[in-house]
Parts: sequence; structure tokens; C-alpha cells
Amino acid sequence: MAHYWLKLYTDILDDPKMGTLPDNLWRRTVELFLIAKRYNDGGTLPPVDEMAWTLRTSPEALTTELHDLAECTTDNGKPGIVHLNDDGAWYVTNFAKRQAKTPAAERMRRLRERERRNQTGDSHERNGNEPDTPETRDCYAPVTPRNTDQIRSEQIRSEDKEGAQAPALEPPKQEPEPKPKPKRARKKPNPPPPAVARFRKATNRYPNKALYKGIAEVVGDDPDNLDRWERTCRAYVAMGWNPQNVKGMLQHYAENRIPGDDRKGGARASPVVEPAGFAGLRELMGEEAMNGT
Repeated sequence: MAHYWLKLYTDILDDPKMGTLPDNLWRRTVELFLIAKRYNDGGTLPPVDEMAWTLRTSPEALTTELHDLAECTTDNGKPGIVHLNDDGAWYVTNFAKRQAKTPAAERMRRLRERERRNQTGDSHERNGNEPDTPETRDCYAPVTPRNTDQIRSEQIRSEDKEGAQAPALEPPKQEPEPKPKPKRARKKPNPPPPAVARFRKATNRYPNKALYKGIAEVVGDDPDNLDRWERTCRAYVAMGWNPQNVKGMLQHYAENRIPGDDRKGGARASPVVEPAGFAGLRELMGEEAMNGT
């Protein structure tokens, strides 16, 4: 099923969060709504790199705009227009709630309200002094069950005045409202390993999921090792090198080298013993390179 339209509510015009946004963030908000609808995952947004390509901007600029929209809150402390979840993905706040289907009872109430407004508007447009009689209403008002019942009631009252006996009217049958379908509980994704989370923090992106286990085995969960791993990744990106070259970052980490430190003329730190699991990770990367992945 193509997801080619979404609900955009008119109360945005009176929302202070939206009204105080600069023009570029106002437009970016609507574009994020459209991307969330196309992605069709309850308001989940795709990775920043993918969105940046779609919006023809850089990942760094888009990340800054996402954080600006996340900080756009009101005095009651509710979340901003978007928010970053614990799994590292960006979400449009309350997107699933606002895009949910309108209940059948609410749709029927709105339909009757429109019909009532249309009938009242037609009567005033004909002549402000002309009484709304069955004869004039037949010429202008649409014939609906509600309108027909009203005309019949007026005919009965006229017959009662002339002494005629009014026939008994049966009350209209009301169809039972359909029961709403129970909502499925959305499964929460498992958080990534600490070493992968540190990689994400340093490079603003996630590595290939096939490498999660290998990265976790090499770096481990020790806080000091995690700090050194994050510094290695951050320095690697700062050197202008490929931020997705996980193998190169792990090589520097295993040799206890921070990228750029050896350019200062100092002696290189003595390499440490290769951590357990690094040989298996290197073999896995070699297989992926041969397969072209």
C-alpha cells in the first residue's frame, strides 16, 4: 500500500512551538512529517544519512536541525517536535497518535455537523426573511434521511391543526457502532552494545549490524576501554578518514594508538596484545570484502 498522504492539522497555526520556528525549521518539520509517513513505522525516522540524501543536505546540518527541533518544547515540559529515543533513532513525537484512523462514531458526528451547517447556510442564502418551509426546502436543501424526517414532522403538525389524526412514527433503527480493533503492542528494539553506542556517539552513525558482535568482543564493557575506544573513533574521524572504516579504527585501538598522536614527533605507544575475538572479526571483514558487501 502506497503511503502518499498524511494528516496535517490546522491547529498548527495556533501552536506556539510551530509559530516561533524560523522558516527553515518550519519547512524541515513538514518534510520530516512526510518522511515519517513514507517510512511508515509509527513515527520512526530513517537514519540521518538517508534523510540527508533525501532532503539534499549534509548529515551534520540535518543533525543540528533535529536537535533544534528536539529542544523546541513548551513550558509544560512535553517533548519537542522530534526526539531521540534510547535505541539511537529519531522519532516524530505523537506521530502515530495523530495519524490514527478516526473512529466511525466521530466520522458520523462530523458528517451530521456538515449537513446541519449546509442546510442552515442554504436557508440564509435564499432570503433572510423567507421562512424555511417544506416547499422551499425541497428546492434547495439536499434530500437526506434527517431532512425527510423533518419535512414529515411538519406535515404531521399541519394535519393535526386541521383535525386529522397523525400516524404513529416508528423510531429510526440505530446500527451498533463497530468495535475498535485492539492495538498491537509495539516491540521495543534491543539497545546496541556499549561499544557500538560509543562508536555512534563519536561518529554520529551506526556501523553495519553484522559487526556489532565483533566490536563488542574486541572492546568489551570496561569503562576505561570504552573511553579509549571512543577517543580513537573521534580522532579517526577528525583526521578526515572514512568514518565507516571500522576495521581501521579497531586496528588503531588494538595497537593502543590514537590517530594523529604519532604526527607530533613523539614515540608511538607500545602495541598491546591483540584482544580476544579480533582475529575472528578480521576474518569476517575479509569475507565481506570478497563478497562485495
